[in-house]
Amino acid sequence: MTTLKNNQDDEMSLKELFLQVQYYCLIVLKKWWLITIVGGLGFGIAYYFESKKPILYTATTTFVLETGNAGARSNVSNLSSMFGLDVGGTTNDLFQGESLLELYRSNSIIKEVLLSQLVQDSSTLLIQKLFMINEELKEEITADDQLLIANSHFLLHPESEEMRQRDSILNNAAKVVRNNYFKVFYPNAKANIIRVDVNAEDEAFAKSFNTYLVSKVNDLYMEIKAGKSYLNIKTLQFKVDSVRAVVNSAISSSAVSIDMTPNLNPTRGALRVIPTQEAQMKVETNKSLLAELNRNLEMTKLSLSKETPLIKVIDESFYPLDKTYPKEIRQGIIGCIAGVMITMVLILCFSFYQKVMKEE
Repeated sequence: MTTLKNNQDDEMSLKELFLQVQYYCLIVLKKWWLITIVGGLGFGIAYYFESKKPILYTATTTFVLETGNAGARSNVSNLSSMFGLDVGGTTNDLFQGESLLELYRSNSIIKEVLLSQLVQDSSTLLIQKLFMINEELKEEITADDQLLIANSHFLLHPESEEMRQRDSILNNAAKVVRNNYFKVFYPNAKANIIRVDVNAEDEAFAKSFNTYLVSKVNDLYMEIKAGKSYLNIKTLQFKVDSVRAVVNSAISSSAVSIDMTPNLNPTRGALRVIPTQEAQMKVETNKSLLAELNRNLEMTKLSLSKETPLIKVIDESFYPLDKTYPKEIRQGIIGCIAGVMITMVLILCFSFYQKVMKEE
C-alpha cells in the first residue's frame, strides 16, 4: 500500500510540474507581441551601434625569441673570471615569458612610439594621427589642446613650463592605445613565438605603430641582454692594448740596448747582456698574458655574435593590411536574442510574482 501511494504522489508531482510549465508557456505566448517588439528593438539598436564602428586595419608581426648559447657563455665566464669581468649569466632569462609581454605594455615604450613619425609621412607624428582618427580622444580635448597637439615642436621639445601639459596628453593617449589598439600574445603555448597585433582605424597608423613598437622593444632587449658583453669587450680590448704596448716597448728596449753598445768592450758585456735579457724576459712574460687576453676577447666576441639577433622576426606587416568590417547583421541578431531572452525572463518573473500574491 505504501509503494502504491508513493507512486501516486510521484505521478501527481510530475503532472503538476507539466501543468506549471504549460501555464507559464501560455503566459509567454500571450505576450508574443511584446516579445516581438523588444526583439526588433534589440536588433535595431545593436545594428545601429555596430554600423557606427569604423573599418579596422590590422598590422601583424610575429617573431621568435632566441635565448642565446649557454655553453659559450659558460666558457666565457670561466675565462673571464680571472680578470674580474661580469659576463651577465642571469640576463639570459630576463625577458622570457610574461616579462617580455609586459615590456610591450610599458608606458614609456608606448609614449616613445607615439612620438615617432609615420612611415609614409615624416611630417606627422603617430600621436597626432591618433587624435585625428580616435573620436574618444577628440571629444576629451579642448580647442587649445588641439592646437598644441598639431605643433610637433611642443610634443618633441616642450619648454619646462609645458612639460606637465605635454605629459598629460601623452599619458592619456598611451592609456587609450594600450587598452584598445594592440595585443601581444603567444599564438601557441608550446612554441616560443610571439605575435603582435595592432588594430586601428587608419592603415598608416596601424602599420607604423606595429613597426616602431617591435623595433623599440627589440632595441631595448638588445641593449639590456648584450650590454654586459659590450662592456666586457671594451674592458678586454683595453687590457689587450695595454699588454701589447708593454711587449712592444720591451722589444724596442732590447734593440736599443744593442744599438747603444756597437763596439762593446768584451770585459764590459754586462752593459748589453743584462738589459737585453731583462727585455726578453719581459717580452716572454707578457706574450703569454697577451695570448690569453686575446683568446678571452675572441670568445667574448663569439658569445656576443651568437646572441644577436636576440629577436628574429618571422612575419612582418605589409600593405595592404587586413580589414575588419563591422558585422551589423551578426550583432543585430545577438541584440535581438538578448532582447527576447530578457523580455521572457521579466514576463515570467512578473507572472510568478502575481501568482504568489494571489495565493496569499
